[in-house]
Amino acid sequence: MADAAVQVWEAERGRIKGDDKQRLSQVAEIGEVAGWLLHDAARFREARRTLAEAHTLARLAGDAPLEWFVLDLIAMVDVHTSRVGEALAITDEMLTGRQVPGRVALMARVRRARSLAQTGDRTRALDELRRAAGGLQDSVHADDPAFTWWINATEVALHTGEALLSLGDPRAALPHLRRSSDASRDGGRREFGNVLAELTALVRLGAWREAEAPLVRLDPILRTVTSSRTRVRLRSTLRAIDRDGPSWLADTAHEIAR
Repeated sequence: MADAAVQVWEAERGRIKGDDKQRLSQVAEIGEVAGWLLHDAARFREARRTLAEAHTLARLAGDAPLEWFVLDLIAMVDVHTSRVGEALAITDEMLTGRQVPGRVALMARVRRARSLAQTGDRTRALDELRRAAGGLQDSVHADDPAFTWWINATEVALHTGEALLSLGDPRAALPHLRRSSDASRDGGRREFGNVLAELTALVRLGAWREAEAPLVRLDPILRTVTSSRTRVRLRSTLRAIDRDGPSWLADTAHEIAR
């Protein structure tokens, strides 16, 4: 899917002529889709380059909502690849923009918190996440961009747990990750990622009995979800179970790996 999207993106970008703002916006949106798919395919350098080019087109088109969307996705890739400086610069830009909707600012706080956690700044990271959680209801407005649909209490809980994992505190992370895992029952990529985050915390704690349920829960999801990015993390977690866990759980991990 990523390859197909990139082909469409490159073809449509090559057909741009003049400064038709609607056309620029349409092509920028194709770049946004291609960039997200490249990210999920674990092709992070290509994803970032594609999203940067899409951002330029969105800016030239004067399409502010799309520009914010692409900026958020660039920050997402930066968080995943630990490009902390750029992620913080992007979120600063989003948080200081005068016309940035509250829901977009809330998303920027989540990205900023994850980056701060990667630097070891626990106080500021958790403060940003508390502000994001507190603003979930206040930030909802009829004119919110459509792409902000995903940011809700479940996602803030997930990112809080992930930030605490980055800070080396899986025990504090676990309640947040359990909450997001329990709330995710779509059988898709979102459930895959949330359950895997809970499993990661349990493995780091050495809570082997508790780790069995999320590990088994992943099995049917893997039959349909092909997120390479998430599978890379799963393989690392399975190796940790094989290395440090009891043999009965390692056997289950081997089955999942196959």
